[in-house]
Amino acid sequence: MGSRNTKQKSAIREAFQREGRPLSLEEVFGAAQHSQPMLGLATVYRNIQVMLADGWLRSVEIPGDPVRYELAAQTRHDHFHCSRCSKVYDLEESFAPVTMKVPQGFQTTRQEFVFYGHVQTAPPERAEGEREDRMPVCRRFFPAKDVPEQTDAPNPAKYSN
Repeated sequence: MGSRNTKQKSAIREAFQREGRPLSLEEVFGAAQHSQPMLGLATVYRNIQVMLADGWLRSVEIPGDPVRYELAAQTRHDHFHCSRCSKVYDLEESFAPVTMKVPQGFQTTRQEFVFYGHVQTAPPERAEGEREDRMPVCRRFFPAKDVPEQTDAPNPAKYSN
């Protein structure tokens, strides 16, 4: 589409790269506002639509949830949906395509797996005076890409039940 690169679009792109997981419109809006505080929700929506059309993003649709978006350049993978914070995370491993008998006259064009659950381990101890409600439990276990990896963070790919 050849759209121009703006500070707003750069902030939105950086949000996707920094978070490293599928993001809803509202999550992109919040993450991009860190570098562009005057950014509007409508601007984020328009830029996401352009990035979808340009092939830079693709949509991730989970039944009953708002559409999320992720980098289109990623290889095929499945997702983990946290029932506590409603965030969606990429799984490192994917299932091999499954062959199923579909109704006569139909053809399977894609398949996706979404695992649902929540962090099974107790959250790390808080420092004195720190409020637990400031950060969802899952955020402590699945940090953003620019946050150093926590040693006690479970791997969401291991949740198979």
